[in-house]
Amino acid sequence: MCYVIIKDKMRMGIYHNINIWIDGKIIELKPKSEIKINKKNIKNNVLYFSTTYFKSKKLILNLSENKNIEIEIINNMKPLFSIIIVNMFIISILILLKISIFYLIILYMIFIILQNFLILFFGIGIEVKEIK
Repeated sequence: MCYVIIKDKMRMGIYHNINIWIDGKIIELKPKSEIKINKKNIKNNVLYFSTTYFKSKKLILNLSENKNIEIEIINNMKPLFSIIIVNMFIISILILLKISIFYLIILYMIFIILQNFLILFFGIGIEVKEIK
């Protein structure tokens, strides 16, 4: 067995819950939570976790024998900010071109979906540290 210790400070941005899939169970990550992981179920040092809104994001772990691992969940907002700026630029151009409100709303919804898709791949970073 290996223990995962979640740090006190969780900076999750817009995410309210982060769930982790361990041994076929879904466990919500909270500050000061301690989770047992069966190392047999982690193949190639990859553990899958999900957020409230998305599923199956890879978490790369460096698991050595019987070591405690400390995980800090941080929100990497750089890709999100760039997408928001691009969205604002495109929507401003559409407004200047006098596109009808109906098409503008549809395009805006597409951009929101694109933002969420990019958050899925870039929005959450996880630091893994061994406790000495």
